[in-house]
Amino acid sequence: MGSRPAADARRGLCQQRAPRGHGSRLSRRDRDVARRARGCARRRGRLAHARGPPPHRAGRADAWLRPGRRAATAALGAALRCYAIDRGGQLFLRVKDSASPARLTFTGVERYPVDPRWRVEARLEADSARSIAIPNVLGQVSEEPCPGRLVFTLDGRECALWPLGAPGEELFIVFADATSGAETYGAGRFLSAPAPDAAGRATLDFNRAVNPPCAFSPYATCPLPPAGNALAVAVRAGEKTWGEAH
Repeated sequence: MGSRPAADARRGLCQQRAPRGHGSRLSRRDRDVARRARGCARRRGRLAHARGPPPHRAGRADAWLRPGRRAATAALGAALRCYAIDRGGQLFLRVKDSASPARLTFTGVERYPVDPRWRVEARLEADSARSIAIPNVLGQVSEEPCPGRLVFTLDGRECALWPLGAPGEELFIVFADATSGAETYGAGRFLSAPAPDAAGRATLDFNRAVNPPCAFSPYATCPLPPAGNALAVAVRAGEKTWGEAH
């Protein structure tokens, strides 16, 4: 991969800054999932390898990468870093550019004013054996643990959401509402909440609702709201849509 026109992985490598001669190989124990570039040595039992610039260029780096190990990164020049991720059994190299104009010119995300009426108490109808289907922006669907259904009153209406997480752990909610696609990001927002207490009570503070990474980058692999997590209420709390949202 690199910035030269013939590189297989060129589009996502920040063409103005990526060195031309990088090589990369993604492999599994049973098969290769990406073409091996010239000069990239084989090594069994590893999931991904990324090689830095040739010896005559500064910043040479070699790293063996494994999905889920964020510490294992490879330098691809002065501003670029990459690491391996696994999405539904498919391997990808995620590239981050600290010199991206989008990052350097970022001025923040507009938010609704904090309003205590969007901080509500919910009741968890526990079901420790449940899992729910979570789609993502790649079109994949995965089964994720769900501790049950959260029931609460919001803006005078009874509502319910399906959170993610194991019983007794912090809750993670992917939801949409009546503002999605207009005032807020069209693919929904994220909300985290403390674990329910022994009686199943949990506090949901929608003032803390945030945009997912895919609101800022076309290369993110965000989860989308599962069935049942689209609220009819206009939740005017938390982050609004970013001006250049994807």
